[in-house]
Amino acid sequence: MAIEDILQKIDEETQEKIKELKEEYKQKIDKVKNDNNTLSDDLKKRLNIHLDKKVNEVRNRIITTSLLDERKRLLKVKTDSIKEIFDLLKENIKKLPPNDKKKIFKKFIVKNLESGTESLVIDKKNKWFNEKFLKELEKDLASKSIKKSELKFSKEDLPLIGDGVIIRSEFYEVNLTVDSIIQEEEDRLKTLIVKELFGE
Repeated sequence: MAIEDILQKIDEETQEKIKELKEEYKQKIDKVKNDNNTLSDDLKKRLNIHLDKKVNEVRNRIITTSLLDERKRLLKVKTDSIKEIFDLLKENIKKLPPNDKKKIFKKFIVKNLESGTESLVIDKKNKWFNEKFLKELEKDLASKSIKKSELKFSKEDLPLIGDGVIIRSEFYEVNLTVDSIIQEEEDRLKTLIVKELFGE
């Protein structure tokens, strides 16, 4: 719902409530007139003040409720949009050619290697991880002051990790999958998505 529609809706609902209140107080005034035949200025003043107060209360309540409903709607739109984009991103990564997948995973593998003696475990259907890629990783480890690395890799029946990699050492294990990589970048990606879609 556009902001113009929201304001129109608020205005229509407010005018309707004001009309109802005015009719209610007109009936009260007519009753007093009929009972006393005259209506004191003081009573008129007090009734009008009370009417104005009620009108403002109704107007504020309608505006607050309408804006709250719109915030909830916008929040749902944002949440649904982010989820849809994340799901699409995961599917697109899975469909990337081998060289592009290597570029994505290399950054996260190198980041999580600590000694250069870890084992890298992949699913037996993995088609992009090979000995050549292992050598590339060992060269990149030099940037982490690991001059001599003895990385090993093996294939196992691990369909749940898909095209991902499990880093194993004597002390720790890290699962690097498409989902985990996106999750690690989630906050940054959400900020970027919200900025691009909603200008925030």
